[in-house]
Amino acid sequence: MTGKMKRWVGLIFFLLVSVSVLGTVKEDQFDFVLRESDVLVTRETVFSDPESRVIDLGLPKDASQVGLWLDGKPARISNPLALNQVSKFKVVFATQDFLDQNDFFANMNALEPIDHLKVTLTLSEGFELKVPVDERLGSGSVYPKPSSITSDGQRIKIVWERKLFTPEDEFSILVVFKEKGGRGWWWTALLLVLLLGGFVVRLLGKEKSSSMQKSPDTVKKDMDISEHLKEEENQVIQILKNKEGSCEQGTIRFIGNFSKARLSRIISELETRNVVYKEIKGKKNVIHLKKDH
Repeated sequence: MTGKMKRWVGLIFFLLVSVSVLGTVKEDQFDFVLRESDVLVTRETVFSDPESRVIDLGLPKDASQVGLWLDGKPARISNPLALNQVSKFKVVFATQDFLDQNDFFANMNALEPIDHLKVTLTLSEGFELKVPVDERLGSGSVYPKPSSITSDGQRIKIVWERKLFTPEDEFSILVVFKEKGGRGWWWTALLLVLLLGGFVVRLLGKEKSSSMQKSPDTVKKDMDISEHLKEEENQVIQILKNKEGSCEQGTIRFIGNFSKARLSRIISELETRNVVYKEIKGKKNVIHLKKDH
């Protein structure tokens, strides 16, 4: 483990600090439930032996519905929290930190050895995977390949399990979902299309006219930028286009399989060329593609 403790992307769950050497976690379970506008998070940790240590609860700023249990009994939340011969703790809260538009993204790290790590994501009724799953669990909507995917016809449950997960191990989870389209929604959408069809056609006509009126210098500048972009820079731009022009930096890193340092250099170069711009939202960097591109 490096000198700096590893953190979750977008959210610090716990910094487990002890004056002595950390012990071993027998079982660590993370349950995420995707709801209408947030994610309900439940973490249950079982230690191999009763632990006495200090826990810094790094809850996100938007955390709500927070609850804490020590050895099955409700406990008062304090930060930092001192454990005294505790064998099991459980914390529950709601947050939006794992959501980026229609993506669920989390980067899993360990601060100490974990005998059994289990992560479960449940898509509540009203949500479904953007790309359906086949019988071999292959799906363009779930990364990495899960241990199991089940459904009761209303909710989808995705499970990842790891044995002997150490501080040197790491795996990122990305799930792309969408809202289910009911019949009422379909008719509403159709009606809106019919009512606004004329407006859209006129708008597209104006945009086309505007693009045709670009000065030769502007057209040449756009062509020069496209021609001189490197393959990885084009890859970042394509990811942004697929995400409707904006995306969290962590999501781009995961989809493009970039190292953290490499992606930072690519984004800095694209910012210099005035192709993208960065917006800082709390602990996250959101990358936006400029409208000209």
